[in-house]
Amino acid sequence: KAAPHPTMAKEPNLLDPKVEEEGAKAVYDALTEEEKKNLADDGMCLRHFRAEKGNLEKAIKKIKATLKWRVDFEVDRIIDCFAKDGGDKEMQEVMLEEN
Repeated sequence: KAAPHPTMAKEPNLLDPKVEEEGAKAVYDALTEEEKKNLADDGMCLRHFRAEKGNLEKAIKKIKATLKWRVDFEVDRIIDCFAKDGGDKEMQEVMLEEN
């Protein structure tokens, strides 16, 4: 069994752990390969499954909409503007130019 995602490790289970594990896997399996590439992290499928209180159909619909939004608004490109240590690479220049 894989270790829980670091951001999910301290979260209490909403449902039986086996139900959550199977639900998150079902959400993941419902995604296209392209959608899988756009997941923010390993806990995203589980978070959507929990948010919909175990309703698989709703979780799949919402995660697909979220992934489309992330692509449409180039969220990964925005995130890439910031360094891992919390500083920024290019955004500071943009902010200085804009202000």
